[in-house]
This record gives sequence, structure tokens and C-alpha cells, in this order.
Amino acid sequence: MSKKNKSSDEVLVHKKINGWSLTSLLLPVIFIVVLLLPWPSMFILRDDVLVPRFIRWGAAFVTGLFMIITGIIGLVRNKKNAGQYKASWLGIIGIILGAVFFLPSAFFLGDYLIYTFLS
Repeated sequence: MSKKNKSSDEVLVHKKINGWSLTSLLLPVIFIVVLLLPWPSMFILRDDVLVPRFIRWGAAFVTGLFMIITGIIGLVRNKKNAGQYKASWLGIIGIILGAVFFLPSAFFLGDYLIYTFLS
């Protein structure tokens, strides 16, 4: 979308925000909601301590994975349509935060599953 400036012949280009990059930055809201839910009082769980932690680490794992995926898609779209989108840093921050959510949760979930099923 472009407009002509009335005082000169310059063309003003209105850039839009890349939705994929913005989504990668806003996905931690889902994790915060899952973190605040009182799982033992909502459902009958096998263990009131371990299962809610497993649910929360699983939510961090999935949220981090989606943040990394949407951040990469956003960066590819920024590169493909250069000059059309503003705030390309949103995708980079989304990937970094996604890694912060994904890596520790993958370690704890993997450790739990290995300890549970292989011992």
C-alpha cells in the first residue's frame, strides 16, 4: 500500500507487521494460561504432584516448538518479501524464547520418560 506525499513526489510505503512473527512472540500467553490452571482440582489425576508438572512441561514443550516454527516461517516471509514487513526482529525473539521454552522441557520430559519406561 503506497501513497503519494502531497508536498513532493516521494512515495510513502506503509509496511505491515508479519503475522507469523507476531504469533511466535504471543504464544507464551497460552503457556501462562496452562501454568495457572489448577489441574488437580479440575480432574481426577493419578498423582497430584507429578502429573500436573508433566502437563506443564508438556505445554512448555509444545509452546516452544510452535514458537520456533512460527518464528522461522515469519523470518522466511520477511526474507522472501523484503521491504514489505516491518519489525522483523519479532521472529528472532520468538525463536529465542521458543528455544528457552523447548530445550529445558525436552530435557525434563525425556528424562522422565526414560526413567519411567527404561528402569
